[in-house]
Amino acid sequence: MNPSPHSTDIAEDERYGAPVRPARGERLRIAPALLDEIRRHGEEAYPEECCGVLLGRRQAESTEVVRRLPVANEREAAARLNRFSIAPRDLLAAQRSADAEGLEVVGYYHSHPDCPAKPSEHDRAAAWPDTSYLIVAVRRAEAAEARSWRLCDDRSAYREEAVDPAAPAPTPAAGRARPTDDGEIPRNPERKRGSR
Repeated sequence: MNPSPHSTDIAEDERYGAPVRPARGERLRIAPALLDEIRRHGEEAYPEECCGVLLGRRQAESTEVVRRLPVANEREAAARLNRFSIAPRDLLAAQRSADAEGLEVVGYYHSHPDCPAKPSEHDRAAAWPDTSYLIVAVRRAEAAEARSWRLCDDRSAYREEAVDPAAPAPTPAAGRARPTDDGEIPRNPERKRGSR
């Protein structure tokens, strides 16, 4: 059976079948309002896939999303029904924005119109390890579940990470020292001892 790009019987949709391994406790922390914006983006793009970049911070066992950058789906019109592509200029702009805000690109989001929020083999082929991939299922123009995934280091499968609707911490001011993972603020190595 060849499922249509908008199959309503998602249980039989064979396009979404990248291997999945059990989760290891990873979490994607994202404010509910930010997750709602991503859901609306998916509804607005329907029946095509939407896409965007997630900016935030990586921590020991969680990734904190502080901001999203919606971008245009650069795939050819017919392919946008079940594929997305982000233009290099948009990736560069996202990286520059993250750098300016003292953040990093921690992941990407996209929608799956009338399909489950599970990565496809196509998604896996284009994915990078140590990156969050938030997928929102959109059924009949209404956003449904949102699930996040990380590609395993050996690229053989994804691990699901829990989506935690916790409010992210405030963004540090650009150019200011940010705490390290142990909470310490690094000293300026160029500053001379005894000078203020």
